[in-house]
Amino acid sequence: MKTKFYIGLVGDETQESSLVGKDGDTFKVFLNVLLEHAKAKCIDTLPFEPVLLTNASTKSERDLCEQARHFNISVEIVPIEIYQNQTSLSASSNDDWYSFLINKSNLLLIVQSQDKKTKLDTTLSSHAIVQRVLHPEKDLNEELTYFATNSEFLPYLFQLNVSGADKNTQGFVRENELESFAAFMENIRNISSEINATKKAHLDQELAEALNTQATEKYSLSEFYQLSCKFDSLASKNQRKSNIGFWILFSLTLVLGASFLLYAKVFTNSPWLLIIYLIAYTSGVLTFYQMNKKAALKKHLAYRLCAEVLRLKLFQLVSFTGNKVDAFQFEKMLSLSNMRTDWIAHIVRSLPLHQIEDNSTLNDRKSIIMKHLVDDQLNYFNVKLKGRNKKNGAFAHKSKLDGIEKWLHRFSLTSMFIVVFCVALMIIVTLTAFKVGVFYELYPIKNIMMFVIGFLPLVGLAFEQLIFNFALEENEMRYHHQISKFRAMKQWMSAANTESTLIKITNQLCIECAQENFNWYTTRVNRQHKPASGG
Repeated sequence: MKTKFYIGLVGDETQESSLVGKDGDTFKVFLNVLLEHAKAKCIDTLPFEPVLLTNASTKSERDLCEQARHFNISVEIVPIEIYQNQTSLSASSNDDWYSFLINKSNLLLIVQSQDKKTKLDTTLSSHAIVQRVLHPEKDLNEELTYFATNSEFLPYLFQLNVSGADKNTQGFVRENELESFAAFMENIRNISSEINATKKAHLDQELAEALNTQATEKYSLSEFYQLSCKFDSLASKNQRKSNIGFWILFSLTLVLGASFLLYAKVFTNSPWLLIIYLIAYTSGVLTFYQMNKKAALKKHLAYRLCAEVLRLKLFQLVSFTGNKVDAFQFEKMLSLSNMRTDWIAHIVRSLPLHQIEDNSTLNDRKSIIMKHLVDDQLNYFNVKLKGRNKKNGAFAHKSKLDGIEKWLHRFSLTSMFIVVFCVALMIIVTLTAFKVGVFYELYPIKNIMMFVIGFLPLVGLAFEQLIFNFALEENEMRYHHQISKFRAMKQWMSAANTESTLIKITNQLCIECAQENFNWYTTRVNRQHKPASGG
């Protein structure tokens, strides 16, 4: 099943039957822009499913819905009774509908139906919602948060002018929005393609079954969970690729050092060592640029971040009762971290959260959060720090660590041995050079010892670089911090006996954990391999 791309539709009321035409040209203007930036020839070749989201309350919206169906665009009509009184469309219910569209849509399609000779009425739907997005400060109140109206997370605005309006003003409303939309479409297209191709996911069957108890005929949080698992699978796939690249560069570094030292100290008359050096150097350059081109490390980090944020969002939605779209969008807090994370918010919007009917009890929701978030994370960080083995030996590695991290941990425990061994060899070489006593007999292998003295620190330096790249020391401090945090949250959550308390504690936990995940992301993304100065 393809991911969805929600297009919120807002049109003005009119009695003109030919307002948007019968040939579909009006909607085709927008459709051409969408296909162009998604690099698709038709709707069927899009990696995501565009869905027109509307309440079809105006003539212009109903006409546009017909045109959308003509182009095989899915149309979802949300019952307007959810957002208005049974008798009349009140201002407050209008605000609720606009808030729903803003928080739900990836893009808002605005139909401006007024003739340019007619004075623009501020009560018209299209004008009202444009002003709501462009000038959120006008609706400022005590409950409004900055993140709810941060332009980075607002939907894109695309305006269609019909019925005598100036066609030259059709297109994106905000300044520089076209460039931003083009970059966004490239990201969402690539992500959607990879998600569609991912079949295997690391599912916790017990959690999936618990979420399925909330299922309706349309949608359940279990599907939300499966999407986060798909991102986890993509992260693991790219992690394996990036780790292979790290090991190749690590090995080539050792080959470079060994071939040069052997030529300089041992086999001085063997020019083939220089050929090996040249091959290793060239291979290292090609591997480095290939790693940058494939961007496996960046994908691994970005997908892991998205998987973790979606997982946290899942539990926040579990704690929240009512319309899930109205849940506090804590994922927007990531903007504090100086990174464009709007695509994560857009991924959340692509899930039909408005179709969920949650009838689970407070104890059920609390049990899911405690067991599958708090307890699981506490166990994970404890294993990261202490390992599954309860041995007290200094060389008992952390079995939970990934393969490359396990080797790095082992090296960190044996690095002092290399230092001591090299110092001892240097003393022996010095005594040999001065022909002191029995050490004179070691003179024929002096150059070999010199090679070892030069090569072992190079090995240590290569390992230290990997430890730096993987930020093992920083991660260990984070594990301690996270254990302390989750222990405190477990106590608070155990005492929560009302829905509002559970929601507040879960929101706070999600915010802090998301920030911690991003700190991990920024540390790792700034620790990538970089070429040495001069080459």
